Amino acid sequence: MAWIHYSRKETDRAAAWADRMAAAMEQAGHRRDRAVATRLRGLVAQQRGDLDEAERCYREALATFRELGEREWEAIVLNDLVELMRAERKEYDQAESLYRAALEIAKELDLTEPQAYITGNLGRLALDRQRWDEARAYFEQALPLAQEVGRRDLIASDLWGLARVLEEEGRYDEALPLAEKSLAIREKLRHRNVQSSRDLVARLREKLARGEA
Repeated sequence: MAWIHYSRKETDRAAAWADRMAAAMEQAGHRRDRAVATRLRGLVAQQRGDLDEAERCYREALATFRELGEREWEAIVLNDLVELMRAERKEYDQAESLYRAALEIAKELDLTEPQAYITGNLGRLALDRQRWDEARAYFEQALPLAQEVGRRDLIASDLWGLARVLEEEGRYDEALPLAEKSLAIREKLRHRNVQSSRDLVARLREKLARGEA
């Protein structure tokens, strides 16, 4: 429930469910489960804009997973921490290094889902740096992985990324169908990033209407 509300950017509801989850995990007494709850609290804190609290939660959870040898969760939380560095603090060089470390763990353990979203995040990092060819390569790698695991939110994100690359290349007629597919998925999911897809679709339609293709 916390994850659903987080994904829809219903932050207060997500926080309430995350607190309930943390209380239940604390009562159960399992360190791994408590770390899972701490990680989720970090995601909610980041969504609220409390970056220091988010980083504290991520690092606490990451230390626990490393101590317990939970390498899959190590890759997951490392990705969360790096997303904060990339999206919020623009620490691109450090973010790239840590993304690659997380991706290596995911590949070593043959974890398709983490490979899908970490590769997509590398694509977004390339977009941030205006490295269009590099971004395209990452999104083209990430999309089939997301489709394989059935993560529709990741599929929408990768389609958006590919559409953004095509937009930067001036290929608006090719970009628009991808952006529209991304928007349709995100609207159905009521996803927190739906507005970015709406904005992209509107921008591409306007450019095509002006004959810029």
